Amino acid sequence: MGKVGRPVGTLGRATFTEREREIIKLVAEGLTNEAMATRLFIDIKTVEHHLNSIYSIIKATQDMRGKHLRVTLARMILVPQYNPKVIEKLRELKTFLESITSLLDYNKR
Repeated sequence: MGKVGRPVGTLGRATFTEREREIIKLVAEGLTNEAMATRLFIDIKTVEHHLNSIYSIIKATQDMRGKHLRVTLARMILVPQYNPKVIEKLRELKTFLESITSLLDYNKR
């Protein structure tokens, strides 16, 4: 789906529209609201609208007591436990490193 429906991308149990996912990625890159608006060719108020929608979803799915929403959002993207693609890449790296370690151990004999 897209703009009208919700089930496009997930983060934990939350679902986001395609545009919200774009905004989330830009938050994780550290862009300001103004920079996001410029990059996406939209008004800053539209960026703020998307952020408020994202923050509402996060509040509904996470314990947010005493936490800054923008930082929490960036961490959700950057921390592997929330990002399946990062987890998969880390598993591939682990397998690769294990194979190199095995080869090194074999060559020591």
